[in-house]
Amino acid sequence: MFVLLVICHMAVGQGRRCIVAPELVGSWEFIDLRDRIGVKVDTIWHELPSEMLSPAQKDAGGKDTVKHQTLSKLFELADGPKRTFREDGTYTKHFTPRSMDRGTWCYERKPKVLVQRVYYDKPYRDTQQFMIDRGYALKDEQGEYYGLVQEQILLLTDSTLVLRDREWRSTYKRVLNQ
Repeated sequence: MFVLLVICHMAVGQGRRCIVAPELVGSWEFIDLRDRIGVKVDTIWHELPSEMLSPAQKDAGGKDTVKHQTLSKLFELADGPKRTFREDGTYTKHFTPRSMDRGTWCYERKPKVLVQRVYYDKPYRDTQQFMIDRGYALKDEQGEYYGLVQEQILLLTDSTLVLRDREWRSTYKRVLNQ
């Protein structure tokens, strides 16, 4: 599964209060993904720039084996992730049994933003190495690389969480009896 990581730079702690909010703690199961106008999305299409090609897609001299600027479109199915936010400020996103993001999280009540540090596990995936090499990844106090992601919370109740990230709106339901 190809996961496109979009890095959103933002100032945390500069006049803003970011907290671990008890109302978000717990596990949330993905329900659906919708576009800007509310149409349900089952598949997300991406174009991968040639500079993000893995070594297997380059010839012995390091030149792209693809003759145009981008690869054929790649896709991911809009079927997750399951999210778990913990009281200690850590979280996981489970995309598949073998694909998981981990990191730290906090909530800014005004302007209702969920802030997440998505930590990169070694060995780095091609997309993560691209972000590090191009200076898009950030480095924490321990020297670990991460991406900073923010999602606007559109709705939060005891049982429902609706998030907006770029043009997508994703809906989750709280998982009881974890």
